[in-house]
Amino acid sequence: MKNADRLRLLFRAITGDDNARSLLRWRLLRLDRLLFEHHLQRDDLVYDVGGYRGDWTCGMLGKYPCEYHIFEPHPEAFRQLSGRFAGHDDVSLHEFAIGGANGFVSLSSAAEGSSIVSRRSDDSIQVRLVDVCQHLSNQGRQVALMKLNIEGAEFELLEKLLWSDVLDNSGDFLIQFHLGTTDARSRYRKIADKLRETHRCLWRYPFLWELWRRNVP
Repeated sequence: MKNADRLRLLFRAITGDDNARSLLRWRLLRLDRLLFEHHLQRDDLVYDVGGYRGDWTCGMLGKYPCEYHIFEPHPEAFRQLSGRFAGHDDVSLHEFAIGGANGFVSLSSAAEGSSIVSRRSDDSIQVRLVDVCQHLSNQGRQVALMKLNIEGAEFELLEKLLWSDVLDNSGDFLIQFHLGTTDARSRYRKIADKLRETHRCLWRYPFLWELWRRNVP
């Protein structure tokens, strides 16, 4: 990070920006390791929702012998994923997004910031969206860990899933919430309150990353 970028981040943190404070602490404490510390069993089902280039799944593969599914609707990112994970029988790739409904939506094309809910680029493409509840019902087994980094679409996905009758099909959640969506803070509070009925938050860096672990009956 350049000095000018560091100063801007520090200023944002001092002036009360939750994301900047989280990012500053995350980098100072070198907490990337938290993204790869989970309780998983052999052959557990793991979802990487918003896989982009597959860095998270690649890091997980070396630690946990699980079954991985990566969801990435952007065709260029999906092409790179196809090359990166060629020959990996434990990784399945899906060229669509999962969210709160079925259909086709506009995806702004902005590399890792590509989003179906915010415009970070004048370029956009149409991508397929699959209802998360329908997908989990068809899966027929519990997803032990679901990582969500989908640039604001996590709100709609979780609002659909947490108030559904297929919530038991999901285990832990590793989530990056984003502030750039409508009513992000109030929507977050409602989602967090609902999650507390079935999960506990192990750690949280607001609007950066947080881990919710499923309660054991």
